[in-house]
Amino acid sequence: MRDRIHVLEGRLIVLLNVDRVVRIIRNADDPKAELIKAFKLTDRQAEDILEMRLRQLAKLEHIKVEQELEGLREDRKGLEKVLKSRKVLEDLVIEEIEADAKAFGDKRRTIIEQSEKAVIETPVIDEPVTVIFSKNGWVRARQGWEVDPGTLSFKEGDSLLALLKCRTVDPVVFLDSAGRAYTVNASELPSARGDGAPASSLVDLQSGARIMYAVAGKPDMPVLVASSGGYGFATRIADMVSNRKAGRDFMTVGPGETPIAPVVYEESQARLVAALSASGRMLVFDMAEMRSVSRGRGVIVMGLEEGEKLVAVSLLATPAVKVRGMKGSKEREIHLTGARFEHYVGHRARMGRVLPDKLKPIGFSA
Repeated sequence: MRDRIHVLEGRLIVLLNVDRVVRIIRNADDPKAELIKAFKLTDRQAEDILEMRLRQLAKLEHIKVEQELEGLREDRKGLEKVLKSRKVLEDLVIEEIEADAKAFGDKRRTIIEQSEKAVIETPVIDEPVTVIFSKNGWVRARQGWEVDPGTLSFKEGDSLLALLKCRTVDPVVFLDSAGRAYTVNASELPSARGDGAPASSLVDLQSGARIMYAVAGKPDMPVLVASSGGYGFATRIADMVSNRKAGRDFMTVGPGETPIAPVVYEESQARLVAALSASGRMLVFDMAEMRSVSRGRGVIVMGLEEGEKLVAVSLLATPAVKVRGMKGSKEREIHLTGARFEHYVGHRARMGRVLPDKLKPIGFSA
């Protein structure tokens, strides 16, 4: 307020000499110093005049400036009176409170209600972790991504199914035999110091179902899923996640069918889909032929004969693949490249071609 009064007092002086002020501003080498000298203005007042455009300066109305100045001086006088006397200040506060009570007062009263129970949450530190998932559905987590599979021990009759590299803030999704998906945070998994815990003990597993597979990673990571009945689709981890301990319906599988191992992949590395049937056939086709959906049955991945099952799917970045299988009683691996690989390339939903040496496929090798 004081600054505004001071500025207006300077403008009043100028209003009486507008033409001269305009000449000084236009012609003087140092108009600020000239204004201060010519009209006994302060530095602040001269600065205010120079900040105004000449058109504004010429349009200043004496009576409006005088009225505003008079009003501000009255306000200043009143405020100074209040600030100088505690009694006047108290009377003013009482007067304003009574006015507010009259204007806004009603019969409302504060309702005292029981508050919700406070929950203290410990923030999760974002760090790398490896999820260790066994063939019998046991799960545990170890810090870091440098886990040597050869150093891991399991209960008798059990062995490693998958090592999943993710972060403590990522979701871990378990897929059961009926196609239902369950979610546990990676930070909540048991430590790898022991054998871990059955994944089924961490969720409300549906009656008659068993946990078969696990995937982990950022929610936007793409996943290829398929069933032994030969159907499948592309989706994302986020579409598998459920906030309910009882999980969510995710894959539609027919009678006698189960999901096969899902494949988490990088989109830039997924050019081709490879599929294996239990009777020893393989089909390779372009990933663009797959359908992307959030849940359901999907589309036919590979044509199957009556009673035949799909064993595995994989995603390939280059035209080469390694297949593991049984020949007689021995496990064997074959590596297909070049013309041998091209022999199996076709289109989605086709039957594929028989693998060499009558190999009964188990799955793909990295």
